[in-house]
Amino acid sequence: MSKLIPNSSSSGPLLPDGANLQTVSVLPLAAVSYPPQAPASEEGFNLKQLLTVIRRRWRLITAVGLVVTAGVWVKTVLETPIYEGGFQLLIESKESSQPNLAGIGLSEEAQSITRSDTDFQTLVNLLRSPALLEPIAQQLRFQLPELSVAELQSNLTVSQLRNSQILEVRYRDPNPQTAQRITQALAQYYLDYSLTQEQVRLTKGIEFLDQQFPNLQQQVSALEGQIARFRQTYKFVDPEGQGTTLVGSLNDLDNQLRLTQVELSKQQALYQQLQQQLGVSPSQAIASSVLSESPRYQSLLTEALELDKKIALESARLQPDNPVLLALREKRKQLDPLLRQEANKLQQGRNSSNQALGQMTALPLALTKQLVETSNQLEVLQRQQSALQNNRTQLARQFELYPELARTYTALQRQLTVADTNLKNFLAARENLRLEAAQRVVPWELISPAMVGGSPVSPNIPRNFALGLFLGAIAGVGAGLLRDRLDHVFHSPQEVKVDLDVPLLASVPYIEEPLGALRGLATAALPEQSTTAELPAAGYRYGSRHHEEAFRSLYTNLRFLGADTPIRSLAIGSSIPSEGKSTTAALLARTISQMGQRVLLIDADLRKPQVHSRLGIENLRGLSNLLSSPIDLDVVIQPVAENFDAITAGPRPPDPTKLLSSQRMTQLAEYLKTCGRYDLVIYDTPPLLGMADTKAFAKAIDGIILVVSLGRVDRDAPKEVIQQLKFAEIPLLGLVTNSLSPETTPKGQSYSYYYYYQGYGEPAASLTGGESSEVKTTQVLWRRLQRLWQRF
Repeated sequence: MSKLIPNSSSSGPLLPDGANLQTVSVLPLAAVSYPPQAPASEEGFNLKQLLTVIRRRWRLITAVGLVVTAGVWVKTVLETPIYEGGFQLLIESKESSQPNLAGIGLSEEAQSITRSDTDFQTLVNLLRSPALLEPIAQQLRFQLPELSVAELQSNLTVSQLRNSQILEVRYRDPNPQTAQRITQALAQYYLDYSLTQEQVRLTKGIEFLDQQFPNLQQQVSALEGQIARFRQTYKFVDPEGQGTTLVGSLNDLDNQLRLTQVELSKQQALYQQLQQQLGVSPSQAIASSVLSESPRYQSLLTEALELDKKIALESARLQPDNPVLLALREKRKQLDPLLRQEANKLQQGRNSSNQALGQMTALPLALTKQLVETSNQLEVLQRQQSALQNNRTQLARQFELYPELARTYTALQRQLTVADTNLKNFLAARENLRLEAAQRVVPWELISPAMVGGSPVSPNIPRNFALGLFLGAIAGVGAGLLRDRLDHVFHSPQEVKVDLDVPLLASVPYIEEPLGALRGLATAALPEQSTTAELPAAGYRYGSRHHEEAFRSLYTNLRFLGADTPIRSLAIGSSIPSEGKSTTAALLARTISQMGQRVLLIDADLRKPQVHSRLGIENLRGLSNLLSSPIDLDVVIQPVAENFDAITAGPRPPDPTKLLSSQRMTQLAEYLKTCGRYDLVIYDTPPLLGMADTKAFAKAIDGIILVVSLGRVDRDAPKEVIQQLKFAEIPLLGLVTNSLSPETTPKGQSYSYYYYYQGYGEPAASLTGGESSEVKTTQVLWRRLQRLWQRF
């Protein structure tokens, strides 16, 4: 892109040789990208940060620590001595020696009457109660008329020793004799009180046991009656023995059933075998046996058999129609009715065919008899098996009822045993209570005598002195941390880098006398007199390698930023006034010039110029004249040192913003950047926060360096400036931190940014005119207080 520089006919600036300004080419630096502004992370406070805060706030920490320590020591010295008396009571529990009455139907409240369980917290509250301390106060009122119950209660301490049945009683009083009397009175009264309460407890316990004794007796008698009726009803004497008998009977029946089943199987097998051999049923076998024993039937049967034999012989010899054969057959036919008639008569109604009868007559008599006997044996075994099964079923049913009956009987026996045991314990407890009531033994024991120590317990001088030192240290460190927490400024370059998240180009250390050194530049020899303007040695530390390296590092980082497109012009700005931007600009120009680079420093702060005062040069003509009138550029350029020129601000114009935002200012900035006369042009600008002067011409230069003062500027001010530059699309090259004091002492955050702009760039009359000397004195005092606060 190109910019037009007006010619000599216009009112623009002129070249040193008087020639008209030409159209020149400008290569702008690429805009530096702004990183996203992320909120600073809240990290835990580590030991390193704590040590840093202690070093930074050591004055405040020391002052607060000394005040607190001195206060504790003074209080210790002025405190009234307190003496303490005390004793220890053994609170014995009788519970272990008494029978347990739980489970006899008594409520918890009733059981608590007969035992002495100790609730120590309740006992402690009771011993310190006004009701118990009132008799002690009345007893001591003759010796101590001013003693009250409230005083007794406030000075009395009762506590239980850990994991023990011991109470420790302590009483404090400024008078050791008074503490001794009250301690002894407390010990005696507590022992008397324990004896009285024990007698009351025993009396109530005996009365209660006498009332409950008939109920226990009635309960035992009722259980005995239930057991007797149960035995009579179920014939239940011994559950274990009766159960064993039932189990044995069932086992015997099971054995008999198994033997019967085995014998029955054998007889069935024999019966089937005989039946298969004989081929007749048992009834037929019986009938055959009867027929074999009848003579008439046997004779008819023998005759029939003879006829059958003859018919068979004749049938083989004769024809079927032979009369002889027909006669034999007719005779044989006549014998059949006779046989049946005789068989029916013998069998008494048994139906048997002639063939069957005939067959039966041929059966062996022995097998027939064995078949009949086997049939009879089978019937006997079957009836025996049925009877055994019926008996086992009855026993099994009785055995099923036995567990429930046994359980009921056992429960009744258990209840009777418990009731009987409770009755015995009840009687033993009543006898023990009567014996204790007769003995009148004090239940509590005084295991340490009631006495007062020879030395006061308060104040504890060694402990309080040590405590004072400890509290002083804690209070001092706490005050330092609180002061540092309320301090809303930057304390170190690392904080600036982390909080603003913008590249940190350099960190300028504290310079003791920068003004004298810069003024010395004006008296230094020009190029023909000296090649290097030396700084004064007295009272100035910039000549040290530490400070030189800071500005050399800044220039080196600027060269790295302009690696692709060299940086020819830049502005040095700050958020608020008095952050050291003018001094930083002058020292940076001085350092670059010493490195052989040609530098031009321009004071663009037309409201409150500082460059001429920093360098010790005149401010008769400067930038305001160059922008408002057609004068030559060389007229306003003043040589400061070798390779180092400066343009002061000149007379203050009526409207600096309008003049800096003019087209002439833009053309001048572009010309100086591209003319090649200087390697770097540095602009000292007004504060960036709240003023638009720098933004008016900032786009014509390569970028802005923001100076952040340590211990002065509010943390939010640089953030707001960065956001404004980002919104205006003005390149921000980076940050430079500036230490304004050796300790970088911060200001508090109770002020706003615009406090710094009060009267910035206004004439002196507008600031002081019309104000009384009282107002001026107030302002001076306020500034002194602020400086004093900064020291802490």
